[in-house]
Amino acid sequence: MLQTSEPHQASWPIGGEMGERIRAFDWSQTSLGPLKAWPQSLKATVDLVLASPMPMNLLWGPDLVQIYNDAFRPYFGTKHPASLGQPARECWVEIWPESEPLNARVLAGETVVLANHPWIDTRDGDPEEICSTTSLIPLRDDSGAVVGILTTASETTHHVRAEAELTRAEQALRESDARLRAALEIETVGVIRLALEGPIIEANDAFLAMGGYSRADLEAGRLTWQGLTPPEWMEASEQAVAELKENGQSKPYEKEYLRKNGSRWCGLFAAKMLPDSTIFEFVLDITARKQAEQALATELKAMTRLHDVSRQVVNGAGLQAVLDAILEAAIELHGADFGNIQLFDDKTRTLRIAAQRGFQKPFLDHFAEVDVAEGSACGMALARRERVMIEDVETEPAYAPSLQAAREAGYRAVQSTPLFTPTGETLGMLSTHFRQPHRLSELDMRLTDIYARLAAEAIAQVRAEVALRESESQARLLLAELQHRVRNTLAVIRSIARQTAETSETVEDYAMHLDGRLDAFARVQGAVTRDPCAGIDLSSMVAEELLTCAAREGEQFSLSGPTIRLQPKAAETVGLAIHELATNAVKYGALSSPKGHVTVAWRLEDQNGGQRLRIEWSETGVPVLSLAPRRSGFGTELLTQTLPYQFRGTTTLTFKPGGLQCTIELPSNRVLQ
Repeated sequence: MLQTSEPHQASWPIGGEMGERIRAFDWSQTSLGPLKAWPQSLKATVDLVLASPMPMNLLWGPDLVQIYNDAFRPYFGTKHPASLGQPARECWVEIWPESEPLNARVLAGETVVLANHPWIDTRDGDPEEICSTTSLIPLRDDSGAVVGILTTASETTHHVRAEAELTRAEQALRESDARLRAALEIETVGVIRLALEGPIIEANDAFLAMGGYSRADLEAGRLTWQGLTPPEWMEASEQAVAELKENGQSKPYEKEYLRKNGSRWCGLFAAKMLPDSTIFEFVLDITARKQAEQALATELKAMTRLHDVSRQVVNGAGLQAVLDAILEAAIELHGADFGNIQLFDDKTRTLRIAAQRGFQKPFLDHFAEVDVAEGSACGMALARRERVMIEDVETEPAYAPSLQAAREAGYRAVQSTPLFTPTGETLGMLSTHFRQPHRLSELDMRLTDIYARLAAEAIAQVRAEVALRESESQARLLLAELQHRVRNTLAVIRSIARQTAETSETVEDYAMHLDGRLDAFARVQGAVTRDPCAGIDLSSMVAEELLTCAAREGEQFSLSGPTIRLQPKAAETVGLAIHELATNAVKYGALSSPKGHVTVAWRLEDQNGGQRLRIEWSETGVPVLSLAPRRSGFGTELLTQTLPYQFRGTTTLTFKPGGLQCTIELPSNRVLQ
């Protein structure tokens, strides 16, 4: 405390505010005793403390009484000025458990240095953690005994915080770099860094795999964006570079790159300019997507041509015009260079050319008549009753008898697809030829089958017309029936094709469903053709559909009901409905499970003065709870809309645990023969 009653008159010690306070302090109230009685060693140390620009706090005597200079005063904060002359234990109560062991070491003669030591600063009133490097030096009296401690302090808060911030920044940089490296190793996205001038500086494995290049190719400097870009795509790349220079980034754009083997792949690129003027670019391989788009475009174009040809058939354009149109459509679909359609002469058992594109007289003479013994694609297809694809006539031994004709005509590859009636009778052959070795894709072959069916329908129609003219007594009746049937058949085919396209998500899904539905429709047409007036036996139709799905009667399905014969029109729609139910059972229902079983039962019921046919489709043994489909597909629409609309019937679909239950009720007078 300050002495107010008897001010000390001596001029010692000298040293700023704290010198004045020391002179004015009543030291007799402390263990140090009056100022004038202090030993010389203490006075000398006090002079040192007051003269030092460094913050110093002197602790002296058994109570470690505090004497400090102006520089140390801020460390006391609100404790000053009561801290002057106060024992350290009383002043620093909050940190004494930590300080006491340190002081004991110093009093034992050891100098203790606390580097960047954290402590709580209350100089501004609010507690704040700061850091300082503090030295605790033992002080000795005239006899050499340690009687005090000299505390020097140098605040290092800014330095410590700067080092901590630097450490955090370095850690963040390491983590960021690790994340970036991990991102660069993503297997589905290519990442490259390249120079504006062209060289690709860095690339991840995904990008290298897209082009079939190795890391050695990259490190050798053999990869540049100019060298990888086909000439016709150079403009798109140069435009992207111009955008990068102007805006620092480019809009996503598509282009093709060259693979190491010379083939091409298509990518979606998005680039950004980095501060060092290099380009960082993400790359997605969209080759499969582009191929799917191209396949879909090809299929839509082919179906458009199919509809055009269908209209010609319906409008009675004539056999030659229809065959010419089908041949042109097939050549365009295949990207072929030549083609022909041959008709089968049942009397001579030979094929004769009825339409052709691109051939000269030597070829036409050589293939004027072809039988099953002919060493050619059409001869082999006629003998095997299936499509024959010869990818290269030069390497096919069986084609040797016709090889010279092929060389003179200028083709290396050929395919021949037989044309059959629904009952399996041979009508002719559709062939396309290619200047270079070639192989049809699965999509090409499926669409070719549709063209072949249409050609067979046209040929069958014309031949039926001829037969009708030969029997004048039945001509008008049978011709009208045939035209009506053909129109209905084509209308159904167009409807199936259109609705299948609307409910299919992929090209493969579309082709698979279209093929199955056309086959189901064709089976009914075959039965009608065999005996148009007899009607279609319901039991045979259902059994044939299930057997087509490889289901085993008795083990996987059972049928029961009276003999029922359906009208042809009703059989077409009911047959498609049974096909959709069977296909669904194979994919998701009873026929997909080893323990599954399908029961189909039908009966005639008297209702409201009329008779109705009731068909019950019941599935059991499906291990997963059946759920209603999330969207209406072709089959659902056929069952719940088409059947009721065409025949004024009703259809009930119930998705129960264990399998699908479907009930179809139709007026007998509208569906029975």
